[in-house]
Amino acid sequence: MWIKWDQACCVVLSSSKPCQAGYDRPGSATLVHIYQHLTILQTNKYFQVPRFFFSFKRFRLGATHFSLVVKMEAAMDEGSGRSGSVRATMSIFGESISGRKADKNSGFVSAQENLSSEIKQLAQSGMDKLNERKASVDKERAGAESELSRARAMAKELERQIEQTKAKATSQRSELQAMWAARTRRKGADAPGAHAQAERDALRYAEVLQELDRAKKELLKLRLEVRSSAEAKAKAESDIVASACSIQSSLRAADEMKRRMEEANEEHVLVELARIEAERERREIDAQRGAEGERFARDIEAARARIKALQKEVSRAREMEAKLAVTNADVEVLQAEMELVRAMEKNQVKKDDAAEATARKNREEAHDKALLQASEAELDAAKKELETIKAGSFQFMTSMDRTRTEIMRVAEEINRLKAQEKKSDTQVQQLNGKLLKAKARLEVVTAADERSKAIVSNLTAALQQLKAETEVANKEEDLTKLEKRCVMAEAENVSAEIATTEQRIRQSVKELEAAKLSEAAAMKKLKHAVESTMPGRVSSAPRKSGTITISRFEYEYLSGRAALVRVVADKKLAAAQAWVQALKVGEKEVAARAEAAEREVREIEARAAQAASEAEKTADEKKALEQELYDLNATAERDGLQCAYPRRRSSRVSTTSRRSKARRSSVSAGVRNPRSPSFTIKRKKKVMPNLLKLIRDKRGSKSTN
Repeated sequence: MWIKWDQACCVVLSSSKPCQAGYDRPGSATLVHIYQHLTILQTNKYFQVPRFFFSFKRFRLGATHFSLVVKMEAAMDEGSGRSGSVRATMSIFGESISGRKADKNSGFVSAQENLSSEIKQLAQSGMDKLNERKASVDKERAGAESELSRARAMAKELERQIEQTKAKATSQRSELQAMWAARTRRKGADAPGAHAQAERDALRYAEVLQELDRAKKELLKLRLEVRSSAEAKAKAESDIVASACSIQSSLRAADEMKRRMEEANEEHVLVELARIEAERERREIDAQRGAEGERFARDIEAARARIKALQKEVSRAREMEAKLAVTNADVEVLQAEMELVRAMEKNQVKKDDAAEATARKNREEAHDKALLQASEAELDAAKKELETIKAGSFQFMTSMDRTRTEIMRVAEEINRLKAQEKKSDTQVQQLNGKLLKAKARLEVVTAADERSKAIVSNLTAALQQLKAETEVANKEEDLTKLEKRCVMAEAENVSAEIATTEQRIRQSVKELEAAKLSEAAAMKKLKHAVESTMPGRVSSAPRKSGTITISRFEYEYLSGRAALVRVVADKKLAAAQAWVQALKVGEKEVAARAEAAEREVREIEARAAQAASEAEKTADEKKALEQELYDLNATAERDGLQCAYPRRRSSRVSTTSRRSKARRSSVSAGVRNPRSPSFTIKRKKKVMPNLLKLIRDKRGSKSTN
């Protein structure tokens, strides 16, 4: 195995097994390992992989040899234009899938890629939700365990108090029995004086018996509460175990889904590789067909050009033959003319001179010889040209025969390629069928997973809403109690202020009454003084005038005192009126506050009732969702899917056998049930008043004793 890093990233997996000569050495790695390597390369932070390019090369290998080289073009850096490529070839079991048309399955493959990415995202989100839910349930179970531990401590304390009460009751009963026996023995001796003491003892004994009956009733109530708390604890533990089983089954279903997704991804990669190989071979075959067609077209054009040239040569040979025939005819005519000329010359020899006849004869013979030689040369040239034309026609016939054989061979090759294409189409159809089956199975599993996730999310949402509403109701109740306390404190303060103001008013009224009494006494004294001084003044005054003369000091004193008394009276009256108005305003404000407090109490009670009804509704909805979840599990089991959830009966029965172990174990091994905190709080609300009542009764009995 060798790895080379350059501008491109090349990964070649090879083995030491021999293969046939003339071919590359194959690799002996599994497709899953290559897929994992590609996934690692794709998720590396130094690689930004926009797409994969898969290319394959056929090998003539055995059944156990195959190799895979994956070509990956990825951007090394966004700023710099570096790219990495990984080239590899694949041939599985010595077979190669032939070319097929890419238009048939391109849309399907793109949809499958989108589906696989969506399934991965859904699976990842589902795993994240499960982990979050597991963490929240762990926290809730920790809180529930703390509540259970507190409830156990409270139960132990109650048991201890019950034992103390039992011991005290038995001791009191034994003392009473001993006292009663002693008194019955002394009854004969002290009969007349002990009757009242016996009645008192009987009354005390009756009171003690009543107290003992009350203690028995409280003990019975405490036992019932302890039993109910134990049942609630067992129910909470069973719910915790059931939720743990459901979470474990959900995790198993998620793991199964993950495994199936990985298998589907592997099958998808195989189909994609086969498709790319088939497309590459189809392109090669198309290119080969185009090249052969072009070559055959060029050969046919060349043959046609040769045929045209040969036809031209044949027509020219025919023209030459016609010319040769005309020349032969001319030669024959010339020979006939020469014979005629000779005959005429023989006839004219006698008439002409011998010299002239011989000279003329020589000239004519030379001329005839020249013409004959020229015609013979032309005839030889025409014969040679005719022979060359015949040889070219023979060559053309042989080339036509070769062309016919080549055309027949091309037709056979085309038929063979068509048969091979049909075979590859059948293989592709089989692969498409398998892929469709896998897709249908994956869709069924994803639908079941989505339904289970929706149900789980609804359950968690309902549980969280119930918790939030419970917390809000508790907070509102606390706020209501606090407001009620504040209102009561304010009412007490106002009542205290009213009491103080009333006391002040009473004191002021008393002071006014005392002032009035003193003023009346002063007036009486003044009247008495006036009555005592009037006769003297009247006797001293002249009789005719109707006026009495007084001193300036008396006049100023009387006028100033009256004005001062009037001013003081006006001030006291204004202060009393203002105080009465303030009291009225305070009473109105207190009444308004009391009405507002009552209104808020009524609203809070209405909201608490509404929250209780909503809690009941959410509990009913939760039960309905659980029933739907179990129905979904039943349907999934009927369909043969492995998304198992625990059944109710089996979980309840199995939890009883594991209850003792869960009580003794100190380490939490499962997922916690979120319903236990509210239930234990409810138990607390029920147990604490009874405990206070028991302590109060004990204190009352001690005080009476």
